[in-house]
Amino acid sequence: MNKNIIDGEYARIQENNNTCVITCSGNPNTLGKVLSASAELKEVLQYANTELVGHNISMVMPSIIANLHDSFMKSYFENLTLEEHERKKGEIFPLNKLGYLIPCLNTLKIIPSLNEGLKIVGFLRSKDVNSSIPYDDEHIDLSKLVLKFSH
Repeated sequence: MNKNIIDGEYARIQENNNTCVITCSGNPNTLGKVLSASAELKEVLQYANTELVGHNISMVMPSIIANLHDSFMKSYFENLTLEEHERKKGEIFPLNKLGYLIPCLNTLKIIPSLNEGLKIVGFLRSKDVNSSIPYDDEHIDLSKLVLKFSH
């Protein structure tokens, strides 16, 4: 049944080349490790899927978030109940390969498996491939994020 849920979600977005699917490990030993990524990753974040698979998902996050992301995930899974997580949606700003923040909509699903443990499947859709914000750890202007993307 879980595979059918993922296949259905993927079928709805496969027409849109601004959406990619990224699967990460939710297991304690490999938390955040990217297990697979669709070819659309190249369109959304300019990475080939082979550049991301095997690395931690924090690779595509601003350092201010990346440094804490594994601890966020660990805390989330320690406190998770099945009722709480049907589907999480939100707006995020991943870093593309060129170092720009890309405004994206993100939907996450937690997929339990007896054989493979927990997987996190993320559906990442670029809001507008032409709306990117330069990112620099030392000179980040958070007001640009708020002003440009709050509605």
